[in-house]
Amino acid sequence: MEKVSYRPLLWRLSLTFAAGILFLSCGFEPAWKSQDTTVSFRLGPAARAVALGGGYLYIRPLGGPLGIGPKPYLGPIELSAGDTFTTTEIAPGSYEGFVVFYSPRKVGDMYVGGMLDAPIGEVLRSSDDDVMYLFGEMIDTVRTASDNAGSLATTEPVTVVEGEVNELYVVLEPVTSYEFDALSSYQITETNTGYHRKYIRMYNANYNFIPGSHRRCTVNAESDTISIHKLAFFREDGSSWPAIFVPQSNEGVLTDYGNTPENLYIYAEYTTSVASDIVYFTAGELIY
Repeated sequence: MEKVSYRPLLWRLSLTFAAGILFLSCGFEPAWKSQDTTVSFRLGPAARAVALGGGYLYIRPLGGPLGIGPKPYLGPIELSAGDTFTTTEIAPGSYEGFVVFYSPRKVGDMYVGGMLDAPIGEVLRSSDDDVMYLFGEMIDTVRTASDNAGSLATTEPVTVVEGEVNELYVVLEPVTSYEFDALSSYQITETNTGYHRKYIRMYNANYNFIPGSHRRCTVNAESDTISIHKLAFFREDGSSWPAIFVPQSNEGVLTDYGNTPENLYIYAEYTTSVASDIVYFTAGELIY
């Protein structure tokens, strides 16, 4: 099966393979375990585009000695931005890569239909082909499971050398079905009440930019039953983009400074108290 390639967008997760670091178990059951080789996973700083408020990390190797046990993946590992997870449960050897997925909520019991016809946790225990099918053809299921606030990457082939320090950097892309043209507008209708975290991809952000001007993107709620708590904007490399957030008016403002990327991601946190509440996203307004 052809492997799915994900664009290197947004926040960076460093995977540091080292010896003699604290062991933290997450219920993985490999045939191999040694205190001599450890793997340390550290989420990037909070300024990067990690879903704020904490979440769960899933790590699924492709090929290699780790992918043959009764539970050939690590997770759910509860982590927040800046946290470190360390394990001795990854054996030295050559791997075809790793699937790394971060979600604000646990996804193991979320059901996948179609050809897979099983919970996500069972798919992660299945063959590499099934895992790549899940994060490829069935990516809409993953988006739904993470409530459009997860992040995903697949790495290149990796060799873990026993007793040596091995470092691997991967860049994760938000897993979201929400996107809109910066020259238009967008709205999200929340059928469930409560607290929400979302990524929204905004493309054509640099269209027809006039040097010396500023472009504004606003996110607002016309109903007083919606409270917007957090708003952030990120470039493709995961760094933050200048923005002003005015919580009193439930409005976020994105300002351009002449070197605008084509694609930007909006990260929003808000609370709805009435079913079918609507949050509005408007972009493209020029300010001189």
